[in-house]
Order: sequence, then C-alpha cells, then structure tokens
Amino acid sequence: MPVQRLRFALAFALAPAGLSGLLCGLCLVSGDSTKNCMWAFLPTFAVTLGHSLVFGVPVAIKFRFAKSLTLRKTLLAGALIGSVPITVLLACVQLAASHHDWYQLNDTMLEVNGHLTVAGWLVRLAISTASAVCGTVGAAIWWVVAVGHRLTIVGGVREAR
Repeated sequence: MPVQRLRFALAFALAPAGLSGLLCGLCLVSGDSTKNCMWAFLPTFAVTLGHSLVFGVPVAIKFRFAKSLTLRKTLLAGALIGSVPITVLLACVQLAASHHDWYQLNDTMLEVNGHLTVAGWLVRLAISTASAVCGTVGAAIWWVVAVGHRLTIVGGVREAR
C-alpha cells in the first residue's frame, strides 16, 4: 500500500517532467537548436508542474476518494486542466486591455477596438486546443505512472485489478 501511495504522489512530478521532455523532443525534431530546446524545458516544466500540483492534485484526490478514478475521467480532467487556465487568462487579459486597442500577427488583424476578429477567435481556439492536447498527454503519463501498475492483460484486453 505505501508503494501505491508513493507512485500516486510521484506521478504529479513525473507527468510534468515527461510532458516537458516530450515537448522539448518535438522542438528538437522540428529543427530548433539543442540549446533553445534545453532552455525551453525549465519554464515548460515549471508551468506543467504548477498545473499538476494546483489543479491536478485536488481532482485526482477527489476521484480517488470517490472510487471513480478511471482513464476516461483522467484524460478529460487533463484536457480541462490544460485548456481552461490559459483560456481564462487570455479572457482576463482582453478584459483588462483598453477597448481602443488593436493587435495583429504579421498582416492579420486579431483584435480591433477591443473585439476579437474571426482570426483572433481562431488563434484563441488553437491555443486552447493545443493546451488541451498537452493536458491530455500529461494526464495519460500521470495515469501510467500512478495507476498503470494495477493493469493486467486478460484475454488480450487490459483490465484494472
């Protein structure tokens, strides 16, 4: 039993490290320099660790005590934990900004007079979706570390013991 608790707790640090390593690996594969990718690991790890501890721990403990810790719920929670904070942050930044501001990316206007354009909404959607995917991958890594030891293969299908 103490080993299971240790795995459960350790997963909250290993999942962010694994996700950060995966993102840095993608950075390397994309052709960026090794130095840039290694420097990107620390802030990425800090953000993912913060999400894991601030949002993930309470959700996982709630699911565990309710005896409803399933892979589906874990992945859904990971997607929400990944996407909701950045979406709320971007909305707050827009509310705090002056309503007479505008900004653009290259030649594409994203906001005019404090209102997002279609391109601005699409950029927000892309950021939220990418964050949700990262949260889901982090949750999958967490699941493998925290719960994966209880899975066995029975008749070609993985079942929890």
